[in-house]
Amino acid sequence: MKKGEIQFMGVHLRKKIKSKSSGLLSIFVLTFLLVLSACSAGEDTPASQAGEVSNDASSSSNGSGEAVTLSIAHFVPPAHHLHEDIVVPFSEEIEELTEGRVTFEHYPASALGAPEAHYDMAVSGVADITISLQSYTPGKFPLSSVTELPFIGSSAVMGAEILWQLYQTFPEIQQEYEETKVLGLFANDAEYILTAKKPIEKLEDLKGLRIRTATTSENNTMEAWGASPSFMPMPDVYDALQRGVIDGAVAPLSTIESFGLADVVDYIIEGPFSVTNFFMVMNKEAWNKLSAEDREIVEQVAEKYRVLAAERYDKAGNDGRTVGIENGVEVITLADSEMERMRDSLKDFYQEWIDEMEAKGLPGEEIFNEALRLSQSYN
Repeated sequence: MKKGEIQFMGVHLRKKIKSKSSGLLSIFVLTFLLVLSACSAGEDTPASQAGEVSNDASSSSNGSGEAVTLSIAHFVPPAHHLHEDIVVPFSEEIEELTEGRVTFEHYPASALGAPEAHYDMAVSGVADITISLQSYTPGKFPLSSVTELPFIGSSAVMGAEILWQLYQTFPEIQQEYEETKVLGLFANDAEYILTAKKPIEKLEDLKGLRIRTATTSENNTMEAWGASPSFMPMPDVYDALQRGVIDGAVAPLSTIESFGLADVVDYIIEGPFSVTNFFMVMNKEAWNKLSAEDREIVEQVAEKYRVLAAERYDKAGNDGRTVGIENGVEVITLADSEMERMRDSLKDFYQEWIDEMEAKGLPGEEIFNEALRLSQSYN
């Protein structure tokens, strides 16, 4: 019976009740309305009582449990160790453990969008999972950038563990990623200064050089050291060095091999100076499609590969250094006095970061002090 007909009959029957005095008919009508009311109540049960799945990534509601294919996107080439040694086995392990309920499609080399678009791609669902650098989305992760400050982290493992512990400890850092489900935060191998043509042996040698940077911290550091920073995603660095658009780059040694920079770099200036953060995040709606069992599997596998990603980056850094030397790249180790001058030139740098965070109403000092404590505990 259609809803319009029910409404019509209801009105019609009520008219009959008013116009007739027969008790028998009244009983019949009341019985009919009670049955009709019971049926309607069953149809109008709230969705929340019927097991509707929340869009909140922290929801305990179960997904459908049906087979799901997830797209996973990043900006490095398919031959890069992050893709070959982390992304591919991460996917394969989940596929095996879920018995094929969760499968993956890979989109490396910025196939779905530019490196700086990857976080927003996960938010909007352009890709279900994305991996990129926080610094490619300026202003989005201010507190996370504490581990990118100079001389806080000296390896990928160190930087990754400091960032992950800070994320677990401070709700304010968690809020920076609240539009997505965080699968992991890690770091690349330590950043050095790579130059074409000009060696750097003292602080003054950097003056006026155009140096590629990837973070706000690196921008400020290069300015403090007299260079002209040029923000640039890593896939653009080779061409920029080859054409002389930049004179050098702040970059991890792993890029010498993975991005072929041995062809365009003549010198490695030893630091290490800093690390750069990575995120691996998932679209919330895609996360909620997974069953509770499969969510647990994904989280366990993601934690495993979060740790392995940092370890693999450190190995890649050592490999990159070797490849550079084999291809004629000269390694310049700065004198202790020069390294001390570099540190001294940044003596106000940390306080400026703290003040900037506090001005935004964020616990900059507390987070910086904890980052510094964690950093010192590694030494």
